[in-house]
Formats: sequence, C-alpha cells, structure tokens
Amino acid sequence: MVPMNFGYRDGKVYMHCAPEGRKLDVIGKNPYVCLEFEADLQMKYAQEACDFTMYYKSVIAWGRAEVLREPEEKARGMNVIMGHYMGKEYEFPDQALARIVIIRVDVEEMTGKQNG
Repeated sequence: MVPMNFGYRDGKVYMHCAPEGRKLDVIGKNPYVCLEFEADLQMKYAQEACDFTMYYKSVIAWGRAEVLREPEEKARGMNVIMGHYMGKEYEFPDQALARIVIIRVDVEEMTGKQNG
C-alpha cells in the first residue's frame, strides 16, 4: 500500500511518481493492482468501548496499471490529477514531464461503502 495523489476520469485512475522506485518495480512484475480510497473519516465516541464507531466513505478498485511514456499522455494524466485537486487544467513544460512517470489504472471492478 502506497499513498499517492490521484485523479479519476472515465473509468481510469491516474497517479504520478518518480521515474524509478518500488511502485514501478512491482507494476513491472505484475500490472494488476488494487487501489483503496477513503474520505470523511470521523470517530464517533461513546461511553462504552463497543459503542464506538467510525464514520467513513471508502472505495476499493481493481484493475490493470500501465506506465505512460508519451508526453501527451503524461500531460493528459497530470491534468486529470490537477483537475481532481484544483478543478482546472495546466500547461506542463516538456522538462517537467520528462522527470515524472504517470501510471494509469484501467478500472475493471469497483466497490464502495460508507458508514454515517
């Protein structure tokens, strides 16, 4: 499990990372991945231990990861990520795109759950 920034669009999850490292080594050996997302975590406190609970929203997705190499693909992936966090698109210099790797996961299955 590795925490990463991400963006989701049209059944695909995009993430970025450095051009080398454990994530890429693992994907190189087996491109099938499981992703987990969570939001709105909040503890509900109680007087008795068994009455505590956690409010949350979570999603688990399974799919095949692909490392994107072309600058246009990288820019598209970065804009999905930036759109998720900033709500707009950006221009990316070629030298910046050359320093990063974009991983795209084509989601094959997804499930969600929430409490509270």
